[in-house]
Amino acid sequence: ICSDSVTITIEPPNVSPVIEIAGGNRSIADTDGADGETVSLSATATDSDGSVAASEWLVAGDVVAQGTSAELFLSDGATAVTFRATDDEGAISSTNATITVAPNLVPEVIISGGDKSVEDSDGVPGETISLSASASDADGSIGKIQWSVAKEVLSSGPVVIRRLTDGRTEVTFTATDDQGVSTSASVTINVLSPNVPPSVSILSGSKSIGDSDGIAGEIVSVSATAVDSDGSVSSTEWLVSGEVVATGTSAKLPLNDGITRLIFRATDDDGEQANTSVTITVSQPVDSEEEFSADYNGILAPSFLPGDLNAVSVFDMAKLKLRSCIKLTLNGQPYLLDGYQRYDMNFNLLNVDEATFNLVKFRPFNVNGFLNQFGESPDCSGQFELSTNVYKDIVAVPTMSDGGNLKYNYYDLILDLSDIDSLIFKLRSILIIQGN
Repeated sequence: ICSDSVTITIEPPNVSPVIEIAGGNRSIADTDGADGETVSLSATATDSDGSVAASEWLVAGDVVAQGTSAELFLSDGATAVTFRATDDEGAISSTNATITVAPNLVPEVIISGGDKSVEDSDGVPGETISLSASASDADGSIGKIQWSVAKEVLSSGPVVIRRLTDGRTEVTFTATDDQGVSTSASVTINVLSPNVPPSVSILSGSKSIGDSDGIAGEIVSVSATAVDSDGSVSSTEWLVSGEVVATGTSAKLPLNDGITRLIFRATDDDGEQANTSVTITVSQPVDSEEEFSADYNGILAPSFLPGDLNAVSVFDMAKLKLRSCIKLTLNGQPYLLDGYQRYDMNFNLLNVDEATFNLVKFRPFNVNGFLNQFGESPDCSGQFELSTNVYKDIVAVPTMSDGGNLKYNYYDLILDLSDIDSLIFKLRSILIIQGN
């Protein structure tokens, strides 16, 4: 019998490498405020029955690094990183770790009030302003805050008090969080320049006015200018003894005899006022017994009367005399008497209770061609219709304002010739003319 033998050795199965990613799943804070972050990773790989031939890192199936450690740039958010090791017999082991790059949230800043304009308060350039702001950080804390203008730091607190120059200034509030990330907000503060009051002037200045009608007081024409260099003029007015007697840049003012201080005042669109004044000296009438004490009857007409009438009749309160100028008409057509249509007529108030007037004197109107203070030929406001013996006129009656200044009330007057032999006229109607 023959025999032989062999030895068969059965090797144990190959053991795959043992691997581990240090730190496992974890979050990485953003350090620079930009998307993504470079992350340091390390792992271990051992092979109990041999050796590790290769190790590598993969992201989304792509090999991104070799070896047991790597510096990987990972985008913000969660990224699955795979570590894979291959032993000397080709066995492979892999493991994963989820790395979350958390983007840093920038601070939130709010400036109270926003953009605004600041009125001038003291009449000098510049204005002191106060601003406040708040800052918060949702994923950390605020490390520093500051206010600045054109890179100049004004304050390092939540409130800034600073004098700014006239015009527009951009003020910036910046907050920096505990990771060094900053955010800013800005407001524009418009400091308004000090208001410049209007520039005013009364044309022709102080002057003397002679008596023109033989009656106390005189209507004086005045004019002025008012301009506002930084806006507009909203109102102009004339004052005598503190009382507003007219508005506008030109006026016809009834002034008492003697010296009157006349003030012109302008107000601009910011409420600033400017005044200037002149003195007007009005001569008293010459004391005379003559029925006609002036070159022609009538005084300047107020501007609110219709048409182009430039003169009206007047009732002399001192002498109870109606000094009028009338045009003669017959059936509504001009009528000439001794070659004249217009006549000065003086009436005496005969009886107050009966409202009767007596025509005591008449003469052709302004035969020497005198002009009024505007260089115009004076007109007649009255009309006497010969066919009906009716006299119609506009009459100015002097009175005093509450402030003691001369003023006139104006009336539509109708008189009927009731006694042709005695030239007695009786009042039919009288209506006040409401002016401005």
